[in-house]
Amino acid sequence: MKIYLVGGAVRDQIMGRIPNDRDYVVVGASIEDMLLSGFRPVGKSFPVFVRKGSNEEYALARKEIKTGPRHTDFGFFFDKSITLKDDLVRRDFSCNAIAYDIEEDRIIDYHGGVEDIRNKILRHISPHFVEDPLRVIRLCRFAAQLDFSVAKETMNLARDMVLQNQLENLSPERIWNEIRKALHYPSFYRFIEVAHECFALKKILAAVEKLWFIKEDSRKGTLAEHTIECLKHVGRDNEMVKFATLLHNIGETNFFDANHPYEESEQQGVSIIRNICHALKIPNDFQSFAVFVCRNYRKFEQVNQMNIEQLLDLTDDYIKRTPADFENFMAICRATIPDSDFKRSEQKIRDIYKVLSQVRASQMPNFDSLKKDSTFKDKYREFKLEILRKHGF
Repeated sequence: MKIYLVGGAVRDQIMGRIPNDRDYVVVGASIEDMLLSGFRPVGKSFPVFVRKGSNEEYALARKEIKTGPRHTDFGFFFDKSITLKDDLVRRDFSCNAIAYDIEEDRIIDYHGGVEDIRNKILRHISPHFVEDPLRVIRLCRFAAQLDFSVAKETMNLARDMVLQNQLENLSPERIWNEIRKALHYPSFYRFIEVAHECFALKKILAAVEKLWFIKEDSRKGTLAEHTIECLKHVGRDNEMVKFATLLHNIGETNFFDANHPYEESEQQGVSIIRNICHALKIPNDFQSFAVFVCRNYRKFEQVNQMNIEQLLDLTDDYIKRTPADFENFMAICRATIPDSDFKRSEQKIRDIYKVLSQVRASQMPNFDSLKKDSTFKDKYREFKLEILRKHGF
């Protein structure tokens, strides 16, 4: 029995990062050998074990064969004759196919992974890459996670897989799982860029692909260029913030020019976001926040042209969300709106938000004797307007 550290943990150590978890491959052992050595089985499709008191996984070295079109359609073969080289060649990218011999303190690299890490390149390691369509989406995700470029031959292979409609064999849950992982990283925008380059974006987020073909009304570039810049500068390590930033002006993709009211773009954007979330089975909290941002960020740009009643309605919408949502929304506005316009709107909204956050219906004169009927809402609104007037708004 010989145990090697493999995959992402070795890659991260070479890059000077602390690995999140460690995976091991075991060569020259059987299931019986692992059980006799005190390992506990946890794998469903193939033999994976954990040691007592540890969550680190030890998998028997294995070969695999494609048995059908779906991502999960693989047969696995494992016995004592399977070598480390046999096991590593089935992996996706060279940077993930490196092993570390713990006993001899040496790196084992059959596919040039160390060199590719130094050059920050994602490169597939064998023709078997095409057998798993999820690897196209993983390519985009690793581009975001590692901030690597993609080797030309790997990009061409991914494009061929997309053009052959292989992504249609992936479940919505699998696709969203990779997108959500990518949202966790500062370079999430690389997921979108690479997905566009390899033609996958049109398959998994067709509305986002359209951003490349629409000009931004107030800027020289496309909506895609604007959105990428917003993702780079949103400054929030939050998955929902980056998801909402990606879709903040998605409604514009249903128009061919800028000559339309922003309310129409907002309505179209809300509909598109809901369709995306339904198609990929995205959690409701992501949808809710993205819809909130879509409905409000263009209004935020108009703050200094609003009268007091419009300002009340706008800020009331903010207060209905959590304080964290409000701050996340402000972060998105900061990234999507020109700096001078943002600062003018921000100060006014924050001042109004601070005042209205402390207002309660019970503070109304003669509150106890007021009828709580259909007229109460209007009376409460007028009470809040009066408070804003007293504060000089």
